[in-house]
Amino acid sequence: MFPLFARLPAELQLKIWDASYPQPGIHIFDVHFQPRQDFPGADKMIPSETADDAHTERIFLDSLAVTPVSCQGFSATQFRSDPSTYRTANTLSATSIDSVEVAKARLNSDKLGKSNIVHLDRNGKRVSYDNSADVLCLRFGLNHPVVQGATNNILDPDPGLAIQNNISRILQAEWSEGMAASLFAARRLAIDISELWSPSGFDSMSIMYLSCCIQNDLEVLYLVDYCIGRCRRCWKGKLTQKELATKKCGIAKELDPEDRDMDVIYGSTVTYREISNLEKLGWDFNHSMFAFAQILGDSIREQQGTKRLFRSVRVLACEEEVSNVEDMTIYAVCIKDDSRFL
Repeated sequence: MFPLFARLPAELQLKIWDASYPQPGIHIFDVHFQPRQDFPGADKMIPSETADDAHTERIFLDSLAVTPVSCQGFSATQFRSDPSTYRTANTLSATSIDSVEVAKARLNSDKLGKSNIVHLDRNGKRVSYDNSADVLCLRFGLNHPVVQGATNNILDPDPGLAIQNNISRILQAEWSEGMAASLFAARRLAIDISELWSPSGFDSMSIMYLSCCIQNDLEVLYLVDYCIGRCRRCWKGKLTQKELATKKCGIAKELDPEDRDMDVIYGSTVTYREISNLEKLGWDFNHSMFAFAQILGDSIREQQGTKRLFRSVRVLACEEEVSNVEDMTIYAVCIKDDSRFL
């Protein structure tokens, strides 16, 4: 803060505090996998449990790890700092009386029935955010290269590749009560595209099971492609937001026929922008990720039935205003894939 800030008119100070925390914001959390035997009392099995149950992983939400371990051979998205806007709110809450009021207006909306609470089981803390506008972003910590080209066998996994993907892993794990409650109430969710894909492919049944776990109040599901504008191995690293923000293409209309402005979501050092031209990503109607998004959307709508809350699956790019790639908050690198040109 500059030294003369306190001398500014009160109205201008409030505007500055308000501008420091734009909405809608994004709140990023790790889905933490922990072997059940690591929990206190895990050696005491209840009568209904089997030996396999005792070795089931438990999963819960945790704050974003900013120094994740890269998996050699797989793509990786690494965060050098946490751009979650709830952290901005925490800073504002400890700065001044006026900034505290701004933070309260953003996070503590319980009286209006708009908040969702994220339970961080590791440290017993809770994070409240505006559920009507903000986005809850989940990180699984295991990435695989996303196939960029079209394939005729988009739903058939390769039987020679027995690598467990994140979808199957979370479906087989035991969810903490706090994580289940947070996802049950979430209206807007975001997931890294590279953490959903697997070298062994995917199957529609797993996608439908996943939709059952997140569909309750869900309105929008975002798929984030961090390679755009930052990856130094694949062709998407050279794409610009201007190229992706052209007229809405037919593929995007198929996923989301609604005529509206493209979404913009803010982090403390980054901005997530919705992509209107998915063809620039190499997608067509036979592309594996288009099929994935379409099955997810259809499954969520079917699960919600007459509630009809869900609007669409959307794709986001994450941009940063830095001149040097080395200065970026988020570092993305993937295995170079030339299948787009086949």
